[in-house]
Amino acid sequence: MRFLIGSRGLVVVALAGVVMPGVARAEDKTKADVLFQEGVDLRNKGAVKEACVKFEEAMRHDERAIGTLLNLALCAEKFGKVATAVRLYTEARQRASEQGLTEHQKAADEHINALAPQVPHLTITLTESLPGTKLLVDDKVVPLTELTDLPIDAGTRTIVVTAPDRLPHEEHITIANAEKRALTIPALAKSVTVKSSRRTIGKLVTIGGAVAFGTGVGLGLYARSTYNQQFEATNGLTPCRQLSDGPVCNADGQLKTEQARTVGLVGTVIGGVGLAAAGVGLFLWLRAPAETADRQVSLLPTITPEQVGLTAVGRF
Repeated sequence: MRFLIGSRGLVVVALAGVVMPGVARAEDKTKADVLFQEGVDLRNKGAVKEACVKFEEAMRHDERAIGTLLNLALCAEKFGKVATAVRLYTEARQRASEQGLTEHQKAADEHINALAPQVPHLTITLTESLPGTKLLVDDKVVPLTELTDLPIDAGTRTIVVTAPDRLPHEEHITIANAEKRALTIPALAKSVTVKSSRRTIGKLVTIGGAVAFGTGVGLGLYARSTYNQQFEATNGLTPCRQLSDGPVCNADGQLKTEQARTVGLVGTVIGGVGLAAAGVGLFLWLRAPAETADRQVSLLPTITPEQVGLTAVGRF
């Protein structure tokens, strides 16, 4: 049997086999033992960070292993997560007490007594407590009954508060070991409701299409006028003449007739697009059902242990 010697003399069995009553599934237990041993090997080589990752994976396969739990507590302590370390040592102490593992219980007690004075504490006050309010510190949901003297790890922490029909509120605080802080959360702003319907969209598209069609017609008329002017006498000069085999123009008349053709082409394209858009918009407008109170979109806060965000609810 191998042993890991942790800081302050904590002896951790290098097998994940010490478990709570109620044996885990055989395949999970086997996987957990393999991962645990890989973590031990990495730690012996000085790869502490990688070893801790293995211990976390092993814990997911066998959550009852005290050896794994104690090593995770050592990892948290190693990386300065004092509150997390105390929580894990406390859990390990309770399990060891239930199983009569006096040595493990004593070692956990020693670490708890040494680390407890260093744990930062945060007291959170809600200005307005609404039904369904949820609070997250980093990625963990905290019960509203535990907001007084809440132990948290040192460093920059993110606090998010949500409630139904309200916008989430987010705070960032930086706290040091052994520090006690107080934070007041203001009343949450009401969620924004955005009305939207096919009828409204149809109106907007119809108006936009009509404007584009009118612009195209205007450009076409301007181009036609410019082109015709080249065949009219101006100051005794006629830039273009219409002969049997087609128009003949001087240099200035040639330039202006080509410009008129280009403007006319652009006007035709814009007018065509505008007419098509107006047709689509008119269809949406006339075929849309009547507006009802439920045809709206509400932006509501969504909160889970994995993420925080906004959810659009309604019909478009």
